[in-house]
Amino acid sequence: MNSLRNVSENDVVESIDSAMQRIVLLAPGLSMPVADALSRAWGRMHSGNVSVIIDTDPEVCRLGYGTLDAIKAAQKSAAEHGQLIAHQPGVRLCVLIADQNTLVFSPTPHLIETESTEPDHPNGIVLKSPPETLAKELGIGPDAEADRTIGIQRIDEQKVNVIEADLKENPPQKFNISRIQRVFNAKLEFVEFELEGCYISRHTVQIPADLVGLAQKDPATRNKFRSTFRLIEKDDIIDSKAKISEKSLLEERTRITRKFLVPLKDHGVVILRSNKEAFENEIEGLKAMVESFQAALSTKLEEIYATNAKRLTDALLESVAKNPPEKWTSFLGANPKKSEVKETLHLTLLESFGDPKQLIKAMKVTVKFKGVTYESLKDADFREKAATAFPRLKLHEEFDAVRGSQPELF
Repeated sequence: MNSLRNVSENDVVESIDSAMQRIVLLAPGLSMPVADALSRAWGRMHSGNVSVIIDTDPEVCRLGYGTLDAIKAAQKSAAEHGQLIAHQPGVRLCVLIADQNTLVFSPTPHLIETESTEPDHPNGIVLKSPPETLAKELGIGPDAEADRTIGIQRIDEQKVNVIEADLKENPPQKFNISRIQRVFNAKLEFVEFELEGCYISRHTVQIPADLVGLAQKDPATRNKFRSTFRLIEKDDIIDSKAKISEKSLLEERTRITRKFLVPLKDHGVVILRSNKEAFENEIEGLKAMVESFQAALSTKLEEIYATNAKRLTDALLESVAKNPPEKWTSFLGANPKKSEVKETLHLTLLESFGDPKQLIKAMKVTVKFKGVTYESLKDADFREKAATAFPRLKLHEEFDAVRGSQPELF
């Protein structure tokens, strides 16, 4: 027998079932097959010759090193034979001493991967007897319990109840879904990609109702009136040197989206992780365009505001001169000159346009990546649409391979 070999759960069960003199098991947690084998061992051997030491941290169950049901079953069986299971915090390897044979191996965290039984996948070593120092620390040396340093704390029913309460509050995930989550995340990511604040043609300003002849005639209509004015057109070239406009920014965003991103209806937008670096490079190019757009706009916006204020002033002057807002009387008098009305109208319109710096400040490109979530993978519709959108990735085959290992979870 090779000393370096694959040690599976079946090997552990067979070793426990074949032992006749002593059993010492040190492990992170217990599975039901192992718990059942221990129960049989307590039934056929002197109960003091079966020693079980585990880590009672609920995280052990969440990682998939064992189950609460197995701990409860083993604890019950041990108590029926006057024994208690011991606790050793932080255990993440297994030591099984069954008569004169010793197995030292790495257990499988089922949250991460499935157990392998392939002979060429070694995870442990086989020894004829445990090293002397290890035997002492486990309490099976010449001085027995006097030398024991591992598993001093005992587990009682109250401790098991604490574990159960913790796992009810934060239960383990279904391990096969967690593993396929890694498969998806190795190949796909969700993306939130936004071009914000650059839709300046959508930015309109509200013209006060009392500037369009409604000040004195119809207060009810005036209160309902909303007259808006668009300051910048979509096709206006702001950066003449680089030929950047709102339209060119939107076209670039659309091009990048079509090149790299795939929408999955009702679920979001995803990207191949193999395309992520190229996508991020092109995003940097778009950000540079936005920065150029901002810089050019900052030098032109005050001019644009002033030009449009003049246009509106000229368009509204005759009407406002005939019916100026009542509040202007306080500083223009009852019969203001037309030039005074014009100046006040121009300043009022500029004020209604707001601060041009705030319009520029809101411009940015945002990209957020998110891994495929556990909740998404429980959704058969998401899995179907992802596999359809990316048929060459063979996500179905990989998912089915994982699912096949524990079909009861679906």
